[in-house]
Order: sequence, then structure tokens, then C-alpha cells
Amino acid sequence: MTQIKKIFADFYFVYLRKSAFYLCHLRANQKSKMYKIILTICISFFCLFAEAHSGKARFHVIIDTDGAADDLRAICMLLSNREVETLSITISEGVLTPADAAQKVTALLHHFYHEGIPVGVCHTLNIKNLIIQTIEEENEKVIFICFGTLTNLNDVLTTKPVLKERIERVIWYNSSANPLRGANYEADRTSADKVLASGVRVDIVSGEGTQEIVIDGQYLKMWDDLAVVYLFAPELFTSTNIRENVSMYSLANADAAGKVKDVAIQILGGKPDNESRVFFGFPDDPALYAADVAPVVKNIIARHGRSEWRAGVLTNELHGHLGIYAIIGVKMGIRAREFFNIGVDDITVVTYAGLQPPISCMNDGLQVSTGGTLGHGLISVADEKIIRPEATFTFKNKTLRLKLKPEYAQQIRKDVEDAIRQYGNLTEPYWQQIRLLAIKYWEEFDRHEMFEMSW
Repeated sequence: MTQIKKIFADFYFVYLRKSAFYLCHLRANQKSKMYKIILTICISFFCLFAEAHSGKARFHVIIDTDGAADDLRAICMLLSNREVETLSITISEGVLTPADAAQKVTALLHHFYHEGIPVGVCHTLNIKNLIIQTIEEENEKVIFICFGTLTNLNDVLTTKPVLKERIERVIWYNSSANPLRGANYEADRTSADKVLASGVRVDIVSGEGTQEIVIDGQYLKMWDDLAVVYLFAPELFTSTNIRENVSMYSLANADAAGKVKDVAIQILGGKPDNESRVFFGFPDDPALYAADVAPVVKNIIARHGRSEWRAGVLTNELHGHLGIYAIIGVKMGIRAREFFNIGVDDITVVTYAGLQPPISCMNDGLQVSTGGTLGHGLISVADEKIIRPEATFTFKNKTLRLKLKPEYAQQIRKDVEDAIRQYGNLTEPYWQQIRLLAIKYWEEFDRHEMFEMSW
């Protein structure tokens, strides 16, 4: 197993190094599966966090980037870890123009189906208001992670200095802090000097020294992505005080540099099965499942991910039978969480599926997949006469509406009507056919294709 882990670790790191180049050239209509591949590899082979946990994010971050390749690697690391809640991403002048960088970041978010994370562009009223609104609406103190210039943060602090009390700290990558030099500093010295003198805590992560990591005899140089390693593993870094509230952090020695690869893999993998509170590693052995479910276990996990598999299993156990609309609710809830890139218990749901089966069965899938249960007071059924497979999901004043596309609803209706004609309504053979249809839809329906979305 140790050798297998090493092989996959080396594969991952080479893959991540190359991924940033491809990400820079992705188009919004491409269907990249890179994120899922990274997570599947890491979660499967690196179960390194075994302690109890609440499932809530530890770090509430605003990411500021100039769109460089190392920035995109760093953003991938942050997005993949449930301990990080990415509140918004802002764009600054740098390697790319703000417009080009925004296009790349937006495309990246769309490829990962995280369209609900707002993106703002440098030197516009929009970005200043976005940062201010993000900080003011967040209950926790915010970590501002900056991979480029400090222009945007300076604009905000100049406009509203009181917000520095709502910023836990700034993590800023810059090649040198003592003396100050490097591209991120030189690109806007004025803003950097003002932020460093503002009194807000600034942790400057420096890439100078022993930050090179050997992979199969080659060197991978980390720059901005080293700031993410610092966020999770500050013990690998030594600090040098620059001035009050401002310190420089660099890798302590070659031994610390040698541990960076494993830390980066842990970040990408996160806590295994972070959605569970009783299980540790949700069962995926086909032998544990009913005879008609066993053949599709591996394929459902491969096509739709472990979160959907877990929610589907738990929903149908709760629901009392394998139900079609229960599965629709599962897929809808997972898609909503994916949109905001959040875990369970964080989202408010309003369902339009009513209280009359079969459509109301969707409500069970919504509760399990989002954690927005009746017990938490996070789900309500809209009081409307026309019931339909539709729901709204609200997270921090942002609302997403999902509705089953007509062609999917028509297919379900036709298949159910055929079952009634063939077996009679509510007979045992009828329920067996519904079960087979539910398994079929679970395996075949893609949550990224089956819903109309608006926000």
C-alpha cells in the first residue's frame, strides 16, 4: 500500500503541475473532469485525517488572483478542500489582464460546477462592493488570500477602514519581504505599503530558499500555491517579524520542503468522507448491497461521485423504498451544494414538490443530500397549488433555483404510465418496476444536464 500511495502521489503532483497550463486554455463549453480525477485519486489513497469533525469550514476566504498558472493550481487546492469556504474570488492586474484572468477563473469555476462563487474584476466599483459585501455578510472573520498585488484590498480598506476588524489576516505571496521586492510588490508598491501599514495582520509567504520539490528527479517550483500549504501547515515555516502585525514566512529547511508534497496531497484529499458522522468511509462494496443494486454501485460512484452515492443510499433507506423522485431530490440537492461549493447543513431549501406523492418524495432526497432537514429548520414546502419538481436553495443571500427539465419529467411520466398499464397501479409488480426505473435513473441521469438553472 505504501508503494501504491507513492505512485499515486507522484502521478498527482506531475498532473497538477501540468494542469495549470491546460486550465489557462480551457473554454467555458468544455467538459473538464480534472477536478473529479484529482479528488478521486486523493480521497481513495490518502485518508490522512481521521479525527472527529463538525463538517463546517475552518477557513472562510476571499481569493485575490492575477490569473497566473500557479494561482490556478492554488485555487484548485482551495476549492477541493471542505475545510475552506471560498466566499468570492477577485481579480487584480498582473500576469494577465483583469478581463483575461476573470475569464480563466470563471471558466475554471464552471468546469468544476461551482458557478455560485462570485468573481469580481480589478478597478471597478463591482469588485470593491463585492469584497465589502462579502466581508460584511460573513459571520466569521475572513482570511484574504492574495496571489497578486494588494490593489483590491487597499481600495477596500481606503474606502471602509473599519473592515480591517473583520479580516482575520491577509496571506500574501511575495518572493521577498525583507527587503520587500518581487513582482507582486513591484506591480503596485503604493497599495502594498498602505496595506502593510494599515494595522491588519499580514502573513507574507516567501518562496525564496528551499521551496523546490523533487518529483522523479525533476523540480517543481511552487510560488503562490505555497501560500495554501502555509495556510494548512504553518509548522513547516519559520517566521521573521518585519513590523507590527507583519511577518514573513518561509520554509524552515530542506526537511520542511520535503514534506510539502504530502501536505499538498492532504489538502486536495481533505478529510475523507467529511459528510458522515457515524460512518468512516461510506460502504461501496457491491457485495453489501441488494442483488439489483450491486451491479451498478461502482458505475454510479464513478459517474456521479461518492457524495451522490452516499445521499442516494441514505435517502432510499429513509424513504422506505427505491423511489424515482427521491433520487431526483438527491441529484438536485447535490447539484445545489456543488454550485455553492459547500458541505451539508449550510443551505436553506424551499421545495415546490408539495406534500402529495409521488412528486413530494423529492423532499426526502433534498433533505438528505443537503443536510437541510426539518430538524434543522432549513427546509420548507412552498404553499402553492401547482406542485412541481423544483426547489430554491439559498446560501448567504445568494439563491439558486433548480427545476427538472420537461424532457426528463416526460420520460418519467411515460415510464410510470407504462408500468401502470402493464402491472396495474400500486401492485407488487408495479413497485418492482418503479424500483428498477429508480435504479436506472440513478445510474443514467446526469445532475449537470437534467435541471434548468437560474440565479
